[in-house]
Amino acid sequence: MILNLVRLSFDLPTQWMSVASINVNTTVGGSVSTGGTFRERDSDIANSGASVNFSYTPNITFVPRQGEQLSQEIMAPIPLRNLEAMASAGWPLSWLLFMTCESIQDIPSFDVNKGFGTVAHDPRFGNLLLLCDELETRQMISFSRVPVLIDWNPSPIPKSQVDLKAVVDARREGGKLRLRPDGNYDYVILETIPVLAMYPRALQDPAARAFTKLLELNFVATNFPLVSATDGLRSLSIDIKTRSLAAVLRLLSFGVDHTVNAPSPSRQLDTQIEAWQSLRHEGPNIDLRDRVRAVFRIHWSRKRPENQDLMVQFRGDYFWIDSKDQTSIQIFSLVRDLFDLQVTAAKDVRPILTIPVSH
Repeated sequence: MILNLVRLSFDLPTQWMSVASINVNTTVGGSVSTGGTFRERDSDIANSGASVNFSYTPNITFVPRQGEQLSQEIMAPIPLRNLEAMASAGWPLSWLLFMTCESIQDIPSFDVNKGFGTVAHDPRFGNLLLLCDELETRQMISFSRVPVLIDWNPSPIPKSQVDLKAVVDARREGGKLRLRPDGNYDYVILETIPVLAMYPRALQDPAARAFTKLLELNFVATNFPLVSATDGLRSLSIDIKTRSLAAVLRLLSFGVDHTVNAPSPSRQLDTQIEAWQSLRHEGPNIDLRDRVRAVFRIHWSRKRPENQDLMVQFRGDYFWIDSKDQTSIQIFSLVRDLFDLQVTAAKDVRPILTIPVSH
C-alpha cells in the first residue's frame, strides 16, 4: 500500500500483488560428543556434550493482480455499507467523510485531481466535520444498520392471486406477503440498511440542531437512511456521493514528501481538527494538496531510517511513515481496512504453505 502511494506521487500506475505460495525449507541437525580419562588409582573423569541446530528459509511467491474485476473494485464508488462497517469498527465519522465523501446532501466536499489540484468548494463541509466530531464524542450520533421492510411491488397484489403456493414462494425467496388495509397484499423483504442514528438526548442539543439544519434533516426523526441517490425525501434520508478507492489513494499520495528530507509542514495544521477548522474559516476554493501532508505524511530520505516498521524502498531511496506519527498511522490503517472491504480476494490464487518433512 505504501509503495503504491509513492508510485502515485510520481504519477506512476499502481501495482497490486497476491501471495501464491509459501515454501519453507527446514534443516535440522545435531551432534553428540563424549570424552574421559581413566587412571588406575585415581577417580575416573568423564564428560559428554550434545548440540541441536535448526534453520529454515521461507520462499514466498507473488503474482500480479490485474484485470477488469480489480479495476472496477478500485474505481467504483465506495459502497455506503462499507462506511457503516468502518464506523462500527471504531473509525471516526469525520475521517470517513473527509476521505470518502464527494458530497453529502447539497454540500460538496472537494475534488481529488492531480492536474487541477485538490480544491475545497464549500466552507460548510469543514463545519460539518467539526459537528460530527463533537456529536460523536458525546455519543449522540453514529452510523449503524437497522432492519427495514422494503416493498418490492409497484402496485398492490390482488387478493385473488395470493394462495398457499404464493406464500411459500415468497418465504423461500426471503420475503413475505403483507396484508394491506384494502385487502390486497404487498411483497416485502426484510433488509438491513445503513443509517445515521441520532440518539434521543440529541433532540435537546444545540449542536445536534445545527447539524440537522446544515443537512436539511427532519429534526424529529432519529434514523436517517444513507442513500446514494436523491429519492425526493431529503429531510428523511442522507444522500451521500462517495469517491472511488482510487481517488482515496490519490488523495493520500499528496502526503508523500515532495523532495528528499523535505521540511515539516506547518504545525498549525498537524491535527485533523485544525484541518477541519481551516476548511470552515478560509472559504471556498482551497487547494488541499499541501494540507494533506500536514495530517498524513510519508517521509523521503536517501539513507535507511532506523526503527521504522512502515517503510518501503523505491528507486534506491526510502519512504516511510514515522512510528511516532499516530495520526498518519491511523489514517493509513483506515485506508487498508477500506481496501480489504472493497477488493475481493483473487479466486484463482490461494496461498499454499508447503513445509518439507524429512526423517
